[in-house]
Amino acid sequence: MKALQRWLQNSKLAREWPINLSFLGILPFFFATGGCLLYTSDSGAYLMTAQSLSIPLDRSVFYSLYLRGLNDLMSLFTQPILGEIVVLPPLILLFAGIFQLVNKLFSALPQANPEKLDYPISSNQRWIFLSMWLCACFLTSMPWFLLQAMPDIFTAILCIFVLLFLQTKSLRNSIICALVIVVSAVMHNANLITLTVVGIAIWLAWKGYLGKWTQPLNQYVSLSKTRSLIGISIIPWTLLIASNIWGGNGVTVGKGSHVFFMGKLCENGILKTYLDDECASKPNPFCAFKDSLPEHTWDFVWNSHGILEKTGGWHHSKELYNEIILGTLSKPKYIALHIQAAVSATAQQVILTHGGDGLTPLDTSATLAQELKMHYPDEYQGFVNDSKQQKSQIDFDFYNKVYDWSAIVLILVALICLYRKPNPLLATFFAIAVVFILCNAFSTACFANVLARLNARDFWILPMLSIGIIVQYFYPNKSNRESASQ
Repeated sequence: MKALQRWLQNSKLAREWPINLSFLGILPFFFATGGCLLYTSDSGAYLMTAQSLSIPLDRSVFYSLYLRGLNDLMSLFTQPILGEIVVLPPLILLFAGIFQLVNKLFSALPQANPEKLDYPISSNQRWIFLSMWLCACFLTSMPWFLLQAMPDIFTAILCIFVLLFLQTKSLRNSIICALVIVVSAVMHNANLITLTVVGIAIWLAWKGYLGKWTQPLNQYVSLSKTRSLIGISIIPWTLLIASNIWGGNGVTVGKGSHVFFMGKLCENGILKTYLDDECASKPNPFCAFKDSLPEHTWDFVWNSHGILEKTGGWHHSKELYNEIILGTLSKPKYIALHIQAAVSATAQQVILTHGGDGLTPLDTSATLAQELKMHYPDEYQGFVNDSKQQKSQIDFDFYNKVYDWSAIVLILVALICLYRKPNPLLATFFAIAVVFILCNAFSTACFANVLARLNARDFWILPMLSIGIIVQYFYPNKSNRESASQ
């Protein structure tokens, strides 16, 4: 709540009405949360790493560096407020990104400089932008991710700026988009996989390997841009590996990656099949547990007294786990099981679109509370006394019903509009957004967990784009109506 007061009193950005509009769209959710940020059980780990600046075993360090960097920067001028650090930069990036999507994808009157980053000049663009922003705020789960002390909102920012990067022709704007893409990608390990797979998938489509039907799309996205996107996707991998080298973890994207992969093998049943086949001729410590393997990845990874601790733990299991992982990738039988499991997990993940996953009351004596109490006392008081998350007073069932029906109706109507009045540019970028969401579902489901939070964090982009398409259909640009009448 203190961040809200400071915003209204002191922020220069608040004097600009477009930014005010973006903030007002989020404002009701501050009251819905009791004026507090939202936290998951992982938030404490990010805050702790931000203070210690150590390289964690199980996640990217860059979101913690982001929190620490902005905290230190703010401390030069005023008392840092966690709410401003967590919410304002993503809010501005989302606002600017959606703002430019309207400029780039929805037809307007001819501009002297179409690459200029200015306010949409046509009235229909203004209505499209307003409808898209309000849809994102009130008809999708976006606000719940924006208000979380988690890096999940950067997945949606990554998607939006990938769309902008592919469409823009200006070198300056391409560089700006590329920088945002790199920053967003390094915030979460799954984002790196998603960005790489998206880049390769789009390049294959534009190259013609998926059929000649994609060739007309080259007029909207150049082949060189798809190659550039693949090149950009290498940078976050390099940064993540460099951070682990600097932290003494060696040449790896994560010192604990083998643990998550083994947890996934438990969840999809491949480890059980492998142990049934191999334990008789090649026994290993897992054979004693092959009939009692955890059902879910998180049960394997986070159970402090589970199989992980009995087979070497985080620090002494890498050799054994990598041997088993490579064993499941060395025979056609297991490779086929991996493909089947990947398709199944992706299908399960992509339909999980609900907000509120993981936003349950948290232990007030755990790491999160201790970090808040030590470094952000105002936020700690709000967390303990005012947070509606802690009081279980946020009715996510109601919100999710709204989001479900809104998504179904908006996407169906948008597809009907595109069918009745074809718009190849909008159809192309709507399809790219779908590809991105599928790739995110693949990377999170196959290498992390099947969780609603990991898919809903970017799925909201589809209904938002859909309402823009609908408004464009029913409220075409004035110049388009005049040319049609002539």
